[in-house]
Amino acid sequence: MADKRITWLFHRYFDNTATPEEQAELMALLYENNNEEEVQALMEEAWQSFNATDPVFSPEQSDAMLLRALQSATTPVVQMKRRLWPKLAAAAAITVLLSVGAYLLFEHNTTPYAAKKLAAPIEKNETPEPGGNKAVLTLADGSQVTLDSTGNGVLALQGNTQVSKSKDGELAYQAATGDAATAISYNTLSIPRGGQYKVVLPDGTGVWLNAASSLKYPVSFTGKERTVTLSGEGYFEVARNDNQPFFVKVDDMEVAVLGTHFNINAYHDEAAVKTTLFEGAVKVSNGAASKQIKPGEQAVINADAANIRVVNADMDQALAWKNGFFLFRRTSLEAVMRQLSRWYDVDIRYERKIPAREFSGEIPRNAGLPEILKILELSRIQFRVKGKQIIIM
Repeated sequence: MADKRITWLFHRYFDNTATPEEQAELMALLYENNNEEEVQALMEEAWQSFNATDPVFSPEQSDAMLLRALQSATTPVVQMKRRLWPKLAAAAAITVLLSVGAYLLFEHNTTPYAAKKLAAPIEKNETPEPGGNKAVLTLADGSQVTLDSTGNGVLALQGNTQVSKSKDGELAYQAATGDAATAISYNTLSIPRGGQYKVVLPDGTGVWLNAASSLKYPVSFTGKERTVTLSGEGYFEVARNDNQPFFVKVDDMEVAVLGTHFNINAYHDEAAVKTTLFEGAVKVSNGAASKQIKPGEQAVINADAANIRVVNADMDQALAWKNGFFLFRRTSLEAVMRQLSRWYDVDIRYERKIPAREFSGEIPRNAGLPEILKILELSRIQFRVKGKQIIIM
């Protein structure tokens, strides 16, 4: 009975006739382990539908279906475990990819595009894995601790500060009672490609670091200021202390805060440094220029300019990485591939002129790289994977 029900709901969903209640029921059924064979059959049926020569949805139809698909799939996908991806592409890819035909993650064509049969771009023994909790902690004395292969518990005692790794896989600093250390010592948390990590600083500030990022910070905050140095991308939830403002330095830029939540994207291979504010207030400075931004705003500093632009922020996109997603909104192929390069620890090589493509859509970061490349291939881009390198042909 259950298999007939899921099939009926599946077809109503793709006929755009399912009620909100039926959509929610479908999502729940897709996530039940005892529906694995039925889900696989539905996935194959949906993929085969792409072999038709008739055009798929127009951009207007796709926009409406994309919104509905994302609303349906966003909540359950956050909780999806990596091992479930092959089966649950139905909830993460079918509901978000197949339901929007050749639009999601494809260029915004002015005319509908008939999808072609997908190639198999990666051999199983070459498949790069999605990223996870990986980091290297460099202590003030130069010694290093590889956190993803180190057990939980106390890692070091630096002055009056205890450094430990929690059972949740977080790095935490806790000041012991007693006199503060007279000399300031610094630690550096480095996140490789294919990694991410959270650290709780001595003042209680939480920092989430994205792949290919690093944070340098004092073992204890003494004096009138709390100052850290960021490279790459980090999300900060700063513990408020009116008597000790918090500063984040990124090359020539500085962000000054008291207590607030914000994200800084400062990868050197991106065109701009972007500071997005979620709560509180921050002041962004770059040389002689400075701007104060409010929640919902983003300060943008282009690499070839000293001025600071303040724009309305796409809050979901700015924080998608922390919430476990890739979120693309008319994103260029180059920008998409840079994100994949960092998260899957692969190099990107273009064999010809970079295709002018724009992509939109949402994919969980625990998705397998083959699935993502298959999706991208629907935009008439061909990929070949050789070891740790993705070649765009």
